[in-house]
Amino acid sequence: MRDRGAYLANPEVWRDIKSVFESYLKLHPNSYLDRNWYAKAAVDGAHWAEANEQFTLLGDHPGQSYFPDQAAYDSVRKQAKEKTEHHRNQKPDDGSL
Repeated sequence: MRDRGAYLANPEVWRDIKSVFESYLKLHPNSYLDRNWYAKAAVDGAHWAEANEQFTLLGDHPGQSYFPDQAAYDSVRKQAKEKTEHHRNQKPDDGSL
């Protein structure tokens, strides 16, 4: 795929991926490999809240297939947390000056 990030950022695509993975992971909550894939896909598509949620559930169980080492995993995990917190702290734009 040429631009995985753009593809995964597409709201229609993400809605389908999220639906499938959330349903599957409810049935298989300890499937770390699949949860890592979902977290990586969320990062690649800039779905930071979903990525942060998955990293929280994964804890220190990085998938070597998706993250080359613990440092890379920790870095992207931290990025997801920071971006999620930043987004939560943003005030909605009410259009006023």
